[in-house]
Amino acid sequence: MKRSSSIILASIIFMFTCCQQTGNIDNETITNIKSYLAELEKVGFNGSVLICFNEDLKISEGYGFSNIEKQIRNTSATIFDIGSITKQFTAATILKLEMQGKL
Repeated sequence: MKRSSSIILASIIFMFTCCQQTGNIDNETITNIKSYLAELEKVGFNGSVLICFNEDLKISEGYGFSNIEKQIRNTSATIFDIGSITKQFTAATILKLEMQGKL
């Protein structure tokens, strides 16, 4: 699931980069993201998603289970061991700074 989580993250980052160029994001896009995440949850996606755009909270929800045996669902407040996921954010930040000519 780690590989598919990376693909999900990359897809959402790409989509928001495109939206940032237009300066807005519509409710239909947010609805589509929520539907996409709900479908992924059906095939095993587990996690919490927080999406803000221009300092406006768009999505803050948990998907899947933090404990399958006890049927405890993830929430937006579930704490995770993030491991190496921060490397993707660092890489995206460096690429964005390079595109802006700040490096």
